[in-house]
Amino acid sequence: MQSIAQIKTALRAMQGRELVEGAWNYVVEKEMARRVLEGKKTLRWLHAEYQEVLAASNPSAVVRRRLQLAESAVPKESDDARSWREALLNRYTQDAARMDSEVRAFRSDVFGEEWVPLKLHKVRAWIDDHEREDRKAYYRTLGILAKTEPPKTIKAQGDWNIAPLRALFFSSDGRELEIAPVLPGGMLDRLHRLDQHFQFEFAWPEGAGVTFALTDIVPTYTPTSTRVRMSEFSPSCRIEMLIDPTNTTPEELAAEYRRERAKVIPEGRRFRSISVRSLMIAFKVHMERREAEAKGKQEPTGAALMRAWNKWQPQEEYDDVDAFMRTARNTEQRLRCPPLAWVGGDDD
Repeated sequence: MQSIAQIKTALRAMQGRELVEGAWNYVVEKEMARRVLEGKKTLRWLHAEYQEVLAASNPSAVVRRRLQLAESAVPKESDDARSWREALLNRYTQDAARMDSEVRAFRSDVFGEEWVPLKLHKVRAWIDDHEREDRKAYYRTLGILAKTEPPKTIKAQGDWNIAPLRALFFSSDGRELEIAPVLPGGMLDRLHRLDQHFQFEFAWPEGAGVTFALTDIVPTYTPTSTRVRMSEFSPSCRIEMLIDPTNTTPEELAAEYRRERAKVIPEGRRFRSISVRSLMIAFKVHMERREAEAKGKQEPTGAALMRAWNKWQPQEEYDDVDAFMRTARNTEQRLRCPPLAWVGGDDD
């Protein structure tokens, strides 16, 4: 072939229909067509790359339909324009991630030069196999015979301490996150660090880097990503939002926040701030329980907790144990932010 135009004609014949101009322009911009012109790649390779651009890492029928754009000029404010832009951003992200030195080193070391992406449904088995190998290797470093499960007590077999486990998040179905334990120095430890690298460098959600490293599937681009963080052990409730300011208007950001806030505080429901007295009650109950635990005593009864409170704050004395404990319990729930559990106001 003597020209880019001839390559386009041949590609159109292979496709069996007119090319999507936006996808073709991307192929030319990335110099894929020029590689074919120079004899470095085949037309079949170019056709496969063109198909990937169309898919843009999102298999949903809606996006595929929107990508079938016959016109090269798309109105800037149309829904199709946004879908096309987001699909191309997916493709750019995939290219950038593939060239990342960390993931290239991981794939080369683990799979060799002839790396073939895993099928998504095989990720769970791959993780499980390496978790078992990591466990055996870790026990060997401790001088303990390899076991498939941790021994009930380490001290019985030597003065060793099992390192605290970290969690590796991943997905084997493209929808739900799964979890695996991570031991120091193993394969999953390296995969965990790679996932953190992608969270920092690409602003990907937790677990997306694991999926990409093994399957080459990138997370679908969205202008905003949100999660509600709640703690079982501390008074912490946060709505965290990652925003792409180039593709998110202030109005869209406000709407997204309203949707996420409604998951914790449903719209139309009454909500008041926690009173100082309720906070003091929850704090006192917490400290009394901690003190009893530290001394090896049984957990104080509601009546004992109320007496301790009345002694500490005689001006705010309670005479109803049920009301006192309800205030303590509901305040603690509100501090930990479980959805729907604490909407409605103080109980004191």
